[in-house]
This record gives sequence, C-alpha cells and structure tokens, in this order.
Amino acid sequence: MASRTASKDIIALRGSAAIVSEFFGYAANSILYNRAVYPGESFAKVKKYGLTMPLTQDEWVNFITSATSKNSGKLQGIVMVIMSKATSEVIERWNFNIDTYPEVVEKGSIKEKSDKKIMREIRAIKRQIDSCITDLPCLDEPCVFDMLAYTDTDVDAPDTWIESDTKLIHNTQMVKLHSFDTKVHKVDTVVSYKKNEDDTSSSSSSVIREARIELLEAELGRFVMLANESAEEMYTRLKKIIKKIRSYGSKKWTDHEVVKIMLRAYFLRNSVLCFMIRDSPNYEKMTPEVVLGRFIRHEMMENEGLLEAELGRFVMLADESAEEMYTRLKKIINKLRSYGSKRWTDHEVVKIMLRAYFLRNSVLCFLIRQSPNYEKMTPEVVLSKFIDHETLLEEAKYVDIMSKSVTASKNQDIALKANKKQKGKCVFEESTSEDNEDSSSLDEEKIALIKSFKKIMKSRNYKSNKKNDKE
Repeated sequence: MASRTASKDIIALRGSAAIVSEFFGYAANSILYNRAVYPGESFAKVKKYGLTMPLTQDEWVNFITSATSKNSGKLQGIVMVIMSKATSEVIERWNFNIDTYPEVVEKGSIKEKSDKKIMREIRAIKRQIDSCITDLPCLDEPCVFDMLAYTDTDVDAPDTWIESDTKLIHNTQMVKLHSFDTKVHKVDTVVSYKKNEDDTSSSSSSVIREARIELLEAELGRFVMLANESAEEMYTRLKKIIKKIRSYGSKKWTDHEVVKIMLRAYFLRNSVLCFMIRDSPNYEKMTPEVVLGRFIRHEMMENEGLLEAELGRFVMLADESAEEMYTRLKKIINKLRSYGSKRWTDHEVVKIMLRAYFLRNSVLCFLIRQSPNYEKMTPEVVLSKFIDHETLLEEAKYVDIMSKSVTASKNQDIALKANKKQKGKCVFEESTSEDNEDSSSLDEEKIALIKSFKKIMKSRNYKSNKKNDKE
C-alpha cells in the first residue's frame, strides 16, 4: 500500500503499483461494458473514483485482472485486444503504456502527490473512455477479448501465460487519451481501431447509423406515460431508448433534453408539479434522477392520501370476523407506514378498530374505551377481546339451540302420553316403563348438555378473564 504521513501525500513504489493495477481492472471492465463484449446485465454498478463503475463477476475477466495486478510492479504495458469471435481478426487495441521513473527504482526515492489529483486524472480517463466509444466503429458481430502483458525479462509469469504475437491492426487509426501520473508511474492510454478500407463502406455505415437514430428519435417524439405505470417504470423505458441513441454517437440527447421528455410524459398525471419543476431556479441543471425523485415523492404522497381516505371509510363487512377485519386494516396501515407516515400509531389503529366493530357490539367497545389502560392498548390486545366475544357468542348460540331441541323433544313426549291415557288404563300402564325410559333419556341429555357447557366455560377460563377485565 502507499505510504502516507499526516502532512504529506507520499507514494512509494509498492503503493503506486497498487493504484495502477486497480486502475487496469476498472478500465478493462469499462471497455468490456461499453463495447458490449459482455451483456450489460452481467455487470454490477459500484462506486469508485467518485464515479459509477461497471464491474463484472466473470471469472475469466477477474483472473486476467488479478494476474496482471500481481505483476504490476514489473509491467511495462498492458494491451486489451478485442477480436472477432468468428475470425479472430483484431478489431481494437486498448494500449496502456507504463513508464516508471528510474530514480524511484534505482535510488528508492519517494515523491509527493495528493490522492485527489491522482483520482481526478483517473476520472478524466474514465470519462474519455466512455465518450470516445461513440467515435469508434460499431461492433456488429460477437467479439471476444484477450490481454497482452509487456513485462521485464525477470518477471515470474503465471503458468497460464504464454508468449503471443503483438496482434497489431493493419490500416489502423489511433486516438490518444489522457494519462495519469503517481510520481512513480506514468500511464498513457491509446486506443487503435481498424480504419474503414473505403469511404463507401464508411458512408454506408454512417447512413445506417443516422437511420437508426431517426427511428429512435421518432419513438421519443411519441413517448407517453402508460396507464397504471409508475414514474420509475416510465423512466426505465425512456432510459433504454436514450441509451440506444447515445450508443450510435448522438450527442443531442443531453440530461436536460431527457428531463423535458419526462415532464411532457408526466404532465397529464400532475400538471402542477411539472409547472413547479419548470419554474424552479435550477431547472436547467436538473438531472433526470432528480426529477424522477420529485415524481416518486409525489406518487407516495398521493398514495398516502388515498389510503388515509380509505381508512376514513373503513367499516366491518357483513359476515366478516374480527380477525379478517383486522387483517384488511393492517394491510392499509403497513402501506402507509412504508411511505414514512408516523401518524398511524397503535392507538390510532385501535380507534379505527373500535369504530368498525361498534355496530357488532357497542357494549364491548364502550367497555374497552372505559378501561384504565385504554391509551396503551395495542391492536392485538383489542383483537383478542373481539375474538373472545365472538367465541362466547358462538358458544351461547350453540347452548341455546341445544336447549330448544331438548324442550321440543319433551313437549312432544308429553303430548304422546296424553294421547295414550285417553285409550284406556291398560295401555297407560303398559306404556309406563317406556315413559320412564324416555324421561330418563331426557334427563341424561340435560346432564350431558350442562357438563359440556361447564367444560366450555372452564376451557375459556371465563372467571379469570372476568377478574382481569375488572383489574
């Protein structure tokens, strides 16, 4: 690692080599991403050098970059070669030439340069790599890449490295990019690509590119926000079109132009917000991401208002249990809280529950409100009281039905006895034993019913609950 002091930024040989090797890794990933050698979805976005950098998890790319970093102290240069997958013809050469200051190696001297300056120079190279992509010929066929390392003769090369030719491009055209300097190493960057053999093919390629740009611009002219589409989904669609246009070299579609399209598309959703953004003092400098953030905040506030209105109309549905009612209510509350609303505390939820349950059992709702600890009751505690009430109500209904059934059976038996008495004494005496059996059967049913009810009351722990309610 680079050596540092409190007052000076001093970089030694080893620290400079680490900075250079790290730069190679990120530069290689940026080139592979921008030239679409690997699909875009295989790259993750990370923050480095104050910029958003693409980084792939591909094992081959990571192996090559790590292998070069291990020998970065003895590298004279690295060349990334992009070739046709079908023919192995070299299409581009990205040459990173490394010059080491001799006095650092020979005398071990150290020089001062701040990290900020080095990072600024690296950022300039990264931006140049991104911008010069539009000037390079389109890669219209699948491509692969290879890495060439120019090293000192005494380097301990990995076993997987083999000698290679220089993979030069005939009829080449070169673009020199910025360089960066650590005061130990200086890195120059040059990209070479194959020049078109005749102007006709170049002109044809240009015509095709312009035609594609026109089609995409026509699509932007018709761009609208779809029904039931969120601001984020709309921006994702727009961003894909803009990215395609920029890949063909169009420099017309700046961030400000993108913002204009976003406002036009969102105008029917919220014209007032769009006017406010346009009247903002820093409107000209607003990025699409800032405008998107304003749209998302508006949607969150709008959704929050709709949900609060839904809570204002919240009632208990017919044939709905207390538990089902609470499940519906909880979904609305969770959505509101996800938008950052702090208004809907547990006590506010309890109020809505009591209001909704009032028509089902007004007495129970009054008792809960009169409870000493009402202010501290959670929705779950109130729900448990509702469930207890519903359970007891069901038990009472069951007992009532059973009682009516027994009474009806007894009345039917008495009527039968009266009919038999009218037919004569002999018949009456004959049926006496049967009457006793029926009477005994009715008594047994009553006893069984009472025992069942006692078991139910005991299982519900009715007495202890009653004491708790009094407390």
